[in-house]
This record gives sequence, structure tokens and C-alpha cells, in this order.
Amino acid sequence: FWNPESTNAFIPKTIASVSYQLLNRGSLYSLNSFKGEFGYSFKENQYKEHIFNPISVNFVQPIVDEGRRKRLYDSIPGLNYTLQKQFIIGSNYNFTYTNQMEEQRRNNLYFNGNVETGGNVWGLFAGTNSSGKKTIFDVPLCQFVRLETDVRDYYKLNRNVTWASRLNIGYGYAYGNDKSLPFVRQFFAGGSNDIRAF
Repeated sequence: FWNPESTNAFIPKTIASVSYQLLNRGSLYSLNSFKGEFGYSFKENQYKEHIFNPISVNFVQPIVDEGRRKRLYDSIPGLNYTLQKQFIIGSNYNFTYTNQMEEQRRNNLYFNGNVETGGNVWGLFAGTNSSGKKTIFDVPLCQFVRLETDVRDYYKLNRNVTWASRLNIGYGYAYGNDKSLPFVRQFFAGGSNDIRAF
């Protein structure tokens, strides 16, 4: 199917993965996210790595009391889209370049770029509900394109001090069924995994 060129030192791999994520917003709501992917990973050389998943399936199931759901909708209209079942079926490609292993260099670079599409091909086979939205098993199919890049530069001022700079940019475009990206594909800033000391 796909026969990328790589050196003998780096053998291409076929990867199948299954994951589960629980997002718990205390007494308000919870989101269960089930994800499965099938694809390929190969290193072109010691600097460049490619990961391509032609099949990526994600099912999002919210858990919220119906009475609380109505109160949440009235107070925060934006949650209406978040608290719906969603099917995300698409593909993604990730490219990484780094020369950080060359410790003798004074200036090192890391680059990661990601492209993801949802609902493009599968939208051709999906059914349509009474409101005109494309669905699979009566669950709305998410349709979007998502781009993200992460660039980091490390400059050694001296043996013990390194100046690190980072640029992280993302862009998402929803169409067809959707007016915004699915909640589990949106961009976030802050929280326990974000930048410290700023």
C-alpha cells in the first residue's frame, strides 16, 4: 500500500492503537472519548520522522443529567455542541524534524507539523438525518480540517545556559455539519500541561 524510502537503519512500522480518555468537569458533565487508529511510522533518517494514519476513528459520548443539560444550555449556549455525541472519522499526517541529537551544535532546531482531516471521504458514504446533517449510526459526523505546527529553537549561550524559543500555531476550519471544531480537537492554552513561569 505504502512503501516509503528509508535507510536500512530505520525500519518502517505498521501501528494500530486504541485509546480511551475521560474528561470530567466535576458536577457539570463528563466526556468519554474512544479512539482507534491504524497507520504507518517510518524514519527517513535520524533527523526526519513521518507518521501517517489513513484511518482514525473517534467516538465522543457525553454524560450529563438531562435536567442539568437544559440548565447548562440556558446559561452557556456554547455547550450545546460540546454535549452531543460525535463521530470523528478521518486521516492524519505528522512530520517531525530535529537535530537535537547533535550536541556539539551551538544552535539546535525542533519542528513538528500535523495535518488532520475529518469527515471528508466518509462524508460521501454517511446518511442524512431529518435536519440535513450527515450521520453514522444516527450520530453526527464531524467535518473539519485541522493544522498545527510546533517550532523550537535552542541556542547555547555558554556551556551551562541555553536560550530556548518556541512558536506553536494552530488553525482549524469546520464545514458541512459543523460551525466549530469538535471539542476534543480544539486548541487550548493554560492548564497543567502548558508553559510554566509566565
